[in-house]
Parts: sequence; structure tokens; C-alpha cells
Amino acid sequence: MELDYEEVLMNNDAKKYPAYRWVVLWSAWLVLACLVWAWFLMPSLAHYLLLDLNLNQTQFTLLLTAPFLMGIFTPIIGGALGDRFGIRVVIALCALCAGIAGIARISATSFTLMFTLMSLYGVCYGVMMPNLPKLVGIWYPSHQAGLANGIILSGLNIGAALGLFTGPLFPGWKTAFVAVSVLLLVVATLWVVLGRNAPKGITILRLELGTSIKL
Repeated sequence: MELDYEEVLMNNDAKKYPAYRWVVLWSAWLVLACLVWAWFLMPSLAHYLLLDLNLNQTQFTLLLTAPFLMGIFTPIIGGALGDRFGIRVVIALCALCAGIAGIARISATSFTLMFTLMSLYGVCYGVMMPNLPKLVGIWYPSHQAGLANGIILSGLNIGAALGLFTGPLFPGWKTAFVAVSVLLLVVATLWVVLGRNAPKGITILRLELGTSIKL
């Protein structure tokens, strides 16, 4: 009897790549979207922040770019941490720390403290990002990897759009920061519950820190 290649491929994929991969993917998508949402509230609330923190235009621009500056080298560290401890732990810790830092921004009364908190936010973002493609590589077959990466990275644009659109809808910048950061903490908790390093039966080699960089 002649076997249908596509049928065999689908049967093999069903065993190695369970349907639960979509739960993992969308859980990670929510984390990324909410994290970027909390970040991009900043430009939509510029008027209030400039006045309340007594900022000039250069200082405000630095606040917006602080996460990008931290993201120059932190993805290398994040990738190594993911190789050592697994994507589930790294994404969870980054999301939780970003949520806490997001709420702590309401305590800022000066440029220095706000810049420090936004830099910490950027560390969380930078460490988390390289683990998202790894998640796709582990959970998805090659013929679905492009779709899965496209879905998860759409969280960047959607999160940024939400931040820019919803900021003025809140009664103040502190309320906005707290509301979206609390949502990020809720989503981070959801990831802790639903997230997985790999499908059952798949063992991921855990490397010592720095080993993957040397190879």
C-alpha cells in the first residue's frame, strides 16, 4: 500500500508537536504584547510626564530609548540563560520583573529614577526576546515556524499600538502605568501556569552558562 507523504508527515507532527503548542504560543504572545503595551504608554502620556517630572525633551527621549539601549547586549545574556534554565523560567521572571518595574514607575519623581526603572524594563525585554524564537523552534515543525514566529512577533506591533492608543484614555499617567503593569503581572502568572519548556517526551539539553557562546 502506498503511503501518502503528507499524511505521514502530519501523523509524525501530531506526536512530536502536540496541539498544546498553540496554548504555549498564545500565552507567550500575551506576555510580549502586554510588556510592550506598558512600555509604549510613555509617548502617549508625554505631556503629563514632562510636566510632573520636570523633564526636557532630551531627557524624555532618553526614557523612551532606555529599553533599546539595554537591549544591545542583554539578548546575548538572555539567550544563554534560556539555554541554561529553560525558556519557561526566563520568560516568567522577565515578565514578573517588568510588571513590578512598571508599577514602581509611579514612585518616580525625577529623571534619574524613571531612567533607572525604564532601563530595568529594557533588561527584562532584552533577556526575554531571544527565547521566543527558541520557543517556536522547540514547539513547531519547520513548515509552521514562519507562521508561529509571525504570530508571536505581531505582539510587538499590537502592544505598541495599544500603548499609543490607550494612554490618553486613562485619568492619569500613574493610573495607566499601574493598570497595564498589573495586567502584565496577571499574564505573567498565566504563563507560569500554562508555559512549558518543551512537549512531553522531548528533552532539551541544558548548557552551563557561557557554554553556548563558546561553541
